[in-house]
Amino acid sequence: MKKPNFPKLPAWLKTVPKWLIMVGVFLVIFFITNLFSAGPAEYDALQFAQKGDGIRSFDTALSLIKKDNGEIERITSGRDTWGNPVITIKRIGTTPMTAGLPPGEWPTVKALADEKHIPLDGTYQLPVKAKTGTWREAVWTIFAAWIPYLIMAGVMLFLFKRFNPMNAGKNKTPKHRIYQKGTVTEKLDKFAGNDEAKLESVEIIEFLQNPTALAKHGAVVPRGALMVGEPGNGKTLLARCIAGEAGVAFISISGSDFVEMFVGMGAKAVRDLFEDAKKLAPCIIFIDEIDAVGRQRGTGMGGGNDEREQTLNQLLVELDGFDKMPGVYVIAATNRADVLDKALLRAGRLTKTITVEAPDLHARKLILEVHRKGKTFAKDVDFDHIANSTWSFSGADIAELMNRSVVLMMRRVTAAKKLGQKLPTEITSADIEDAIIEGTMKALASKSSSRRQDPSVKRMLAYHEGGHGLVTEAGYQRWLASNKHWAHQWGNALRRLTIVGAAGTGGHMQATPDNTSPVQTEEALLGRIASAVGATIAERMYTGTASTGNSNDLKQAYNIAKMMVTKFGMSKLGALSVGADQENPNLGRQMGMGAGAYGLSNESSNQIDQEILVKLATGCRMAIRALLEREQFLHALADLLVVKETIARAEWLELWNKFEPVYVSDAQVETELKKLWPRFERLSVRRA
Repeated sequence: MKKPNFPKLPAWLKTVPKWLIMVGVFLVIFFITNLFSAGPAEYDALQFAQKGDGIRSFDTALSLIKKDNGEIERITSGRDTWGNPVITIKRIGTTPMTAGLPPGEWPTVKALADEKHIPLDGTYQLPVKAKTGTWREAVWTIFAAWIPYLIMAGVMLFLFKRFNPMNAGKNKTPKHRIYQKGTVTEKLDKFAGNDEAKLESVEIIEFLQNPTALAKHGAVVPRGALMVGEPGNGKTLLARCIAGEAGVAFISISGSDFVEMFVGMGAKAVRDLFEDAKKLAPCIIFIDEIDAVGRQRGTGMGGGNDEREQTLNQLLVELDGFDKMPGVYVIAATNRADVLDKALLRAGRLTKTITVEAPDLHARKLILEVHRKGKTFAKDVDFDHIANSTWSFSGADIAELMNRSVVLMMRRVTAAKKLGQKLPTEITSADIEDAIIEGTMKALASKSSSRRQDPSVKRMLAYHEGGHGLVTEAGYQRWLASNKHWAHQWGNALRRLTIVGAAGTGGHMQATPDNTSPVQTEEALLGRIASAVGATIAERMYTGTASTGNSNDLKQAYNIAKMMVTKFGMSKLGALSVGADQENPNLGRQMGMGAGAYGLSNESSNQIDQEILVKLATGCRMAIRALLEREQFLHALADLLVVKETIARAEWLELWNKFEPVYVSDAQVETELKKLWPRFERLSVRRA
């Protein structure tokens, strides 16, 4: 049997939502039904009198008139609100009664009224038929009656569409951001320094420019790479530089964007991401902070997170399906590679690992060259010195340093305008030095803040910061005396010392290491402990008390000592590595451990604690020896800091060279240590 040819739906109708069509059909049926049942119609007066709303029948009125015994006062003729003829019978002591008046029945009423001597009001010709209403009135009546119901239905429909879990993933706007080919213009020359990471990136660029080259030679097409590095080192910038250098599209998304309230929505976001990537190939998919979704499965309280694990499973499936998507490359970035699921990092998925390290001295110089463009600097600005002074800065920190120096220059411009002076036009070395301090401390305090301090507090701050600086410089001079053998360096060259408070601290010491080697010896680590505790010891020895400003110093010293014992094998306990690496990163620190504090027995944990104290005691001896050797220098330094508050290296060296160190015996060191902390004095350790 031949199928009938039904007319095709118009194209615009296909774009209309189904729910809107259903609502329209419902409204049409509703109005048609009500119009036929309550629409305008014509009734003769007799029918109306029998069916009238709130009106008695004409026969009932006639019976009442016939039985009248003087109770009826008056009969009045008229029309009701619909225009129908009626008569109203008013009785004594009761409410009036209204009845419909059929055509031709008015003479009958008049005759009975005359017979009963009842007054009549109104004489007129009645029409044979009367309308009960118009089409407009009927439609409005129906609509007005159903307005509340229609509003309630609309609100319920909105809430259903808004909060229905089945509709949670139907948002037309994708979570990922798409940059079409040619939109990303960054090149590798903008990524200064870190030549190793740039070299690894060249391979990715070559693959994107010729995605089928490897397949022709029988090699498996690479699927992705993992960028690892601390925040601010340029992972995102490097990914954009790869896309710009290869001239391909760039799709960016954060790992947290996959995290949804409803199960399955994160997996759908992953599918949508890769579907768009197929259309744009060759392209790069950049997933920032992938640890938000790529953590180890089956961990955490309660066994894990179903939504996150489903999302990760879908990501793994998409990575395995890359054979069907030539030219699509995934670059994931994280600073927590230790918590990622092993399945994500296996060969064939995120095969390559690119380490984006913190910039070294050479890299910092190159980064400064990039960010100094477009800015005017004074002739006294030494960028080599700046690069050397920013040894702890990331690439982002250096960029912010250059921007901050401009802000500080504009402060001087504003001050010059108020005073009517010549406006500065160049960034000076002082602007940059202040910006470095501000970047290190995260806030710049007022120059007058310390001047408002009590003189005794200022002197304590002077001994505190002076203790830091003296012990650090002593270690640096010891390194210089060893012909700069890196293994013996445990101090740094002091660049700037201030007792001007900032970021909750009473002062700040800036010291720049000449040695940038990532490997440190036991001597160097003990020197760092000595430098940290030097401030506390100086306060106790020369002010007779200690302040709360030592909290961070002691914490730093303890952490170094703990790492020496538990990670580096630098104790009599031998080659030992316990603690943080054995902990479950997805559980609380102590929840993933054994009976002891380090996942060991209580006895072993106590031995480790004892060795940590030994390291702290050794560092304290080194600090005490340095302070006693240059005691006169420390007193002079404290006096100078109370007055000037901030000194640079030139002033420091001038004062340092005025005082020769004195001989200090082991007995003197032990005596002072016993005064400070008797428990440390009882610990038998190698003399400093």
